[in-house]
Amino acid sequence: MMRKRYISLLAIALGAFLATSCVMYHPMNVDIPLLEEQGDLRIDASASMSLPLLSQPALNATVSYAPLPFVAVQAAGNITDGGNYSYRGAIGFYTPFRHSVLEAYFGYGHGHGDYTSSENLPHHTAEGPYNLLFNQLNYGWNNIGSSSVDCGLGVRTGIMRPDLSYTRWDSEGTVTDQDAFDSPCFLLEPQLMVRFGGEHIKLSLNLAYSLLSGWPTENSHFNYERFSLGAGVNYRF
Repeated sequence: MMRKRYISLLAIALGAFLATSCVMYHPMNVDIPLLEEQGDLRIDASASMSLPLLSQPALNATVSYAPLPFVAVQAAGNITDGGNYSYRGAIGFYTPFRHSVLEAYFGYGHGHGDYTSSENLPHHTAEGPYNLLFNQLNYGWNNIGSSSVDCGLGVRTGIMRPDLSYTRWDSEGTVTDQDAFDSPCFLLEPQLMVRFGGEHIKLSLNLAYSLLSGWPTENSHFNYERFSLGAGVNYRF
C-alpha cells in the first residue's frame, strides 16, 4: 500500500513534464545519499520544477554506491521537456559518525541548453553546451531518532564553462540580432533534502538553489533559474 502511494505521487509529479522550457540552465536536484558502509547503494528518481513559477520541469536520476570502505561514487543526470539535458559523475569519500554522515565528492559535468521562442518566423533561439568541474560537501542524518526520516544539506561549488549562442530572425528570415557567451562562471548550489518512509523505499523531497557568478543577468538572452523543487522516490538496497 505504501509503495503504491509513492508511485502515485511520482506519477503526479511527472505529469508536470508537459510544460514549456525557456531557460538555458537550472540547478540539478542530485540526491544526497548519506552512505554509511561498503556496499551501500541508493537509487533516486524524481521530477522537479523551477520556482516560483513552477516552470522548467525536469526528470532527474541519481545512483550512489560505496564500492570500498569510505569510498563513494555517484552518477546523476536530468532531462527537461525542451530537450535540455545534463549529466555528472563524481568520486569521493564518506565518513559515518555515531548519528550522522559526512560526504565529499569531486567530479565533472556536461550539459546542453536549447530553446526556441516559436517554430514560425519571426522567432529567436538560444543554444549551446556547458562543462562543469565541481566539488560537493554533504552532511546529514539517516533514520533520525527512532523514525525513518533522513535529512541532509549539500553545498556544491565549481567552475562552469559555457559556449552559448543566440540568434533572432525577422518575419522574412533575416538575422536581426546575434549574441554569444563563453566566459567561465563560478557556481554555488546549496541543496536541502528530506526522505521519509520505510526501511528501503522512501519518498524524497529536495530544494536546490543556484548562483552563477559571472553569468550575464541584465537584458540577457541566456536565462537561468535559481530555485528548483523536486519530489521522487529513493530506494536503498
